[in-house]
Amino acid sequence: MATKIRVLEPDVVAQIAAGEVVERPASVVKELVENSLDAGARKITVEVEAGGKRLIRVSDDGCGMSPEDAVLAFQRHATSKIRTADDLHRITTLGFRGEALPSIAAVSRVELLTREHGSDVGTKVVVEEGVIVELSSVGCPVGTIVSVHKLFHNVPARLKFLRSATSEFNQIADLLTRFILARPNVSFTLRHDGRDIIHHSVEATGGDLRSTVAIVWGSEVAKELVPVELSTPKVRILGLTSKPSLTKSSRSYQVIIVNGRCVRHHGISLAISYAYRGMIPSDRHPVCVVCIEVEPSLVDVNVHPAKIEVKFENEAEVQRLIIEAIQLTLVKVVVSPGMALKPPASVDVHVQKRRGQKQDAFGRLLRARLFSPSDSTATKPAQIPQGAAMQAAQPSHTHDSSPQKGTQPMEQIEMGLQTDISCDANLLIAALRPIAQLHRSYILAEAQDGLYIISQHRAHERIIYESLCERATDRHAIQWLITPMTLSLGQAEAKFVEEHLEVFRSIGVEIEPFGGNAFVVRSIPAVMLNQPYAQLLHDIVAELMLEQRPRTLEELADELRASIACKSAIKAGEALSMHEMERLIADLCKTSKPLLCPHGQPVMLALTTEELNRRFER
Repeated sequence: MATKIRVLEPDVVAQIAAGEVVERPASVVKELVENSLDAGARKITVEVEAGGKRLIRVSDDGCGMSPEDAVLAFQRHATSKIRTADDLHRITTLGFRGEALPSIAAVSRVELLTREHGSDVGTKVVVEEGVIVELSSVGCPVGTIVSVHKLFHNVPARLKFLRSATSEFNQIADLLTRFILARPNVSFTLRHDGRDIIHHSVEATGGDLRSTVAIVWGSEVAKELVPVELSTPKVRILGLTSKPSLTKSSRSYQVIIVNGRCVRHHGISLAISYAYRGMIPSDRHPVCVVCIEVEPSLVDVNVHPAKIEVKFENEAEVQRLIIEAIQLTLVKVVVSPGMALKPPASVDVHVQKRRGQKQDAFGRLLRARLFSPSDSTATKPAQIPQGAAMQAAQPSHTHDSSPQKGTQPMEQIEMGLQTDISCDANLLIAALRPIAQLHRSYILAEAQDGLYIISQHRAHERIIYESLCERATDRHAIQWLITPMTLSLGQAEAKFVEEHLEVFRSIGVEIEPFGGNAFVVRSIPAVMLNQPYAQLLHDIVAELMLEQRPRTLEELADELRASIACKSAIKAGEALSMHEMERLIADLCKTSKPLLCPHGQPVMLALTTEELNRRFER
């Protein structure tokens, strides 16, 4: 009896396997460049014709192969990089499956030239549709040259779905850019139709990441990046990230590197965005190169056929460290732009007493960032709500939708982080003593080692904003009106309010429809009591309606809190007594993010005694 299930022919199996690894010309370049890097290459040249459809050639100066290895390299699952199943748990190479060359050779004509160090002659292997048609000894340089001709010529369905030569080449250029940023200590050249498009020379950059960024993304981008670094015994985060003044409309200028491997990782991307929350618009994205070094046994790179995704044993911890590392850098950029700053002695005493001998890397790095010279310029982040809710950040693996071990919602990750940030910042502010008011807008405060300039409006904004955030647990934050107020709105405004009644109620504005376009307001946040709250509510509704982008309810509620805080706070031009200034600083010290207003703008700037002495030539 004939069976319905049949064993596929070897050539069909090979083409199916190739489809998992080789999607387009850029896939071929990726696999070949990874092999070159694993071979220890210091110079790699990628040449393509017709966007890679006609020719892809990758040349390197790596270790090369013997004649026997050159033949074995075209057999499926033949590799020099692992020996046993245990090796899969500690992978330190980019390739390891032994699928690249056989998969490529199954859908193209491949010519390989290779010579080992110390060998007088090289080896030439020609493979067509998976079959070796030529094997000979030839003269060639040390290293390996792989030429791939007529990709997908035997798979017309795949060939038909390739894009234009320009589009396919752009994919290759983007890929090589990421390789260059991941391995700035390797020289790369990309040549298209005989013309050099990208050339990165280690001799020119010295392997420096910022210099490398200047080559691939331009000097204007490079100068807007600031260094990121944070280490724990098991994980190290380092790289460059942009000041809030530099953003892009997509994440295409974000490179995530795990142990030298460029990867996609949904959770890490979310952590990067979360670190900038409240500093840039939600539809914009920072520029960054984030390098994550982790013990190989704590990361699984064998979760995707093309090796472009990874799984961490404790993703939540990696996310937390990335947020922490980036925010440490941004605190320096936003809070003390262009100024040298040293910590008041009393701050270090309190910190050491509080932490004892367990003064962690976070605290040390925060002080290093806050109190070291900076060449950055002042930035003015765009207004954006700070309370945007984020769900648990988990990478999207097509074959495994289960949560990763240790994954936590981003708010939980940030909770512990912000506790540490506020501890150090609050100790700093607690050491300040107000001495005067400048232009009825700024509080001048002194500490042992310098002068601090505090925006009275932004400081009060932060205080009010956090009191509104705590409204749910503090009934004293709500003022019930003895006589309910009638609020008359325009038609569009009335529809907006009616659709978001719960949002208004969540921050203390008890409001309900009263017929037509009118509403009855029964309570308001207590901070609005001595304000013309009817006019304030009109203004707030109008401002919220100006923003047309989609927002979650939590984002809208956060905007509402920030708007109420802004309109209720002390204004520039209002005179303050010494007692009022002291009270403002004391209240600011109790907030969770005292260095930034609800819109992500700096609350204070600083000038050290050392800087004053230098300017007065003392």
